[in-house]
Amino acid sequence: MLCASVVDRRRQGQPRLDIQALDSLGRDLISRAYADSTQQNLNSHIKSYITLCEVVSSAPFPVTVTLITHYIAYLVSLGRIYGTILNHLSSIKHMHKLLGHELTWDSDYRYKLMLRGVKRYLGTAVKRWAPNYSKFVITHGASFRFF
Repeated sequence: MLCASVVDRRRQGQPRLDIQALDSLGRDLISRAYADSTQQNLNSHIKSYITLCEVVSSAPFPVTVTLITHYIAYLVSLGRIYGTILNHLSSIKHMHKLLGHELTWDSDYRYKLMLRGVKRYLGTAVKRWAPNYSKFVITHGASFRFF
């Protein structure tokens, strides 16, 4: 057991806990998690999403599957490319989690199906085919010794 004088000296070396100061420092540290340009992109994406929410008279957070699929359709109607749509969705996920909501819509089958459909609709789906080796062999075959 420590004597009272040792406990008193330990307390003198510790700063006083100020909850408001800790909250302020916490907000500042979170705001430094991203570069300024990234933060601007996040803000722009969230502003676009909130604008749609206002038009359809829906609360933006917590995000629902129905609302996010409407937003995806909205982005497609604006002519956004698939990668940009994914960036917008990433920003919304970030804000959704930052506000303390559980991320459930991200794993919903309808959401995943819609993204697959968007990819096909925009023509960015991966087209797999077998390579045409016969043309390569005819063109370059003489320069190789196979045996």
